[in-house]
Amino acid sequence: MMLMTGDVFESIRNQLEDCSKLRLHRAMAPELSYGRHRGPCRSSAKPCGVMVALVGPPESCHIPLMLRPESAPAHPGQVSLPGGRLKKNEPTWEGSLREFEEELGIPLACHRPIGPMSSLFVFASRHIVFPWLSRIEEEPTYYPNAREVREILRLPLNDLMCGIQFERRLIRRGNASFLAPGFQYGGLFVWGATAMILNELRVLIEMAASA
Repeated sequence: MMLMTGDVFESIRNQLEDCSKLRLHRAMAPELSYGRHRGPCRSSAKPCGVMVALVGPPESCHIPLMLRPESAPAHPGQVSLPGGRLKKNEPTWEGSLREFEEELGIPLACHRPIGPMSSLFVFASRHIVFPWLSRIEEEPTYYPNAREVREILRLPLNDLMCGIQFERRLIRRGNASFLAPGFQYGGLFVWGATAMILNELRVLIEMAASA
């Protein structure tokens, strides 16, 4: 078990720029769907804001994830971080907050920004994803949007740091099959952009704890 303290949360901000230079997304990139995320983002890519919220007191902090319904237009039946497409000229922080509130029902004022994480180009869905890291100190009551959220998963931060095993699984999408790194949580396999962002967070916290 990794002991989280307020000092660690404060020092994370100083590690964000270093993490963006390490290209940590590559370690968790699926073979096919995200295989071109290393290259330049296409001009037609749609910007998307994603919120990685560290919620609750340090000793029991969790990250809210969403299981999307099978009827969802994007990534149906997959585990994702709260987020969605940005409006025209919408700043990434404001858009990530808006999507978080629309999907999970948590007021914008609850968030304290820590900073932006590394952006990534999701080749399969033609999105460029801008993740933000925030802190919510008080345990909130979630009011999920049933049209976009089938279930809320609370991933304990200590599980991300010490309690999960990363593995590779065969993913089938239509006629395509490919191996994807990820981890199992709550009987579900977490992979793709969500696993890539969470892996960066894991390394980021390790760097902050040892700084």
